[in-house]
This record gives sequence, structure tokens and C-alpha cells, in this order.
Amino acid sequence: MPNNTKTSKLAVNKSAEEPVAKPTVPASMDAEKITTMMDKRFGDLSATLDNITTRLESNTKRITEAESCVSEAEDNMSAMESRLKGLETRVCALTERSIDIEGRSRRDNILIYNLTDNAEGRQPVTFFEKWLPTLLNLDTKRGIIKIDPGPAKAQPVSRSDYQAAQPEG
Repeated sequence: MPNNTKTSKLAVNKSAEEPVAKPTVPASMDAEKITTMMDKRFGDLSATLDNITTRLESNTKRITEAESCVSEAEDNMSAMESRLKGLETRVCALTERSIDIEGRSRRDNILIYNLTDNAEGRQPVTFFEKWLPTLLNLDTKRGIIKIDPGPAKAQPVSRSDYQAAQPEG
């Protein structure tokens, strides 16, 4: 019985509906309008999709170029990093060598005591180039050694200054 009541309600509802109006325009005209409207909408949609596709291709090209530049920069950077490490090692070695050479240069200095004033005359470098090899019994080319002149205003060193600078041993 429940099924009968449902069908009867449906029948009542159908009879209660308003009658459907018949179109005054032929169906072929409606179909043409709908087709024209859909063609226009699909044309607009197609143009929008073409525009988006063009932008996407352009952006893809730009991203590819940017990735290429980044990759190239990374390659250059890795090469420069290894070169920089080599240069840093070399700078450290040269710094140590420079410090060693400065120390050796200081140790090459000779202090001479008990030499009478003006014993060297007007040319002290020439005097010491000849006098030191004979005093120290050194065999040298041409009988002289190379001497670099000291500063023009050298302060005289007292014996107490020299002894204070010497390590005890």
C-alpha cells in the first residue's frame, strides 16, 4: 500500500503543475542561437587558453635560461673555490717564508766593537767590503763581500745594549 500512496501523490503533483509553454520560435532557430553562443564562448575560451599557453612557454624559456645561468655560475664558483684554496695555501707558505727570511736577514747583521773612529774613512762600505774578508779569513770572489749600507742616521749601540740583547747560554 505504501507504493500506491506515493504514486498517487506524484499524480497529484503532476496535475498541479502549470502547463509547459510551447516555444513561439522554431527549434532550429534556438539551436542556431545556442550553437552561435557556444562557438563564441568556446572561441573566447580558446583565445584565453592560447594566451596562457604563450605565457607559459615564455616563462618556461626564461626559467630554462635562468637555470642554465645558475648552473654555469655554480660550475665557475666550484672551480674558483678550488683555486682559492690553492692560493690561500700559497699565501700561507709565502707568509711563513717571508717571516723566515726577515729573521735570517736580522741574523745577518754584524755588530763591530772597538773600531777606532773614522777608521773606515769617507767610504765605510768599501772599507768593510775589503776589511771583513781579511779579518774573518773568508775566501771570496774578487776579495770583497757585498755589504748593504745601514741607515744614514744609525744610533751607536753601546756594549750594554748588545749584551742585554744576547741570550744567556
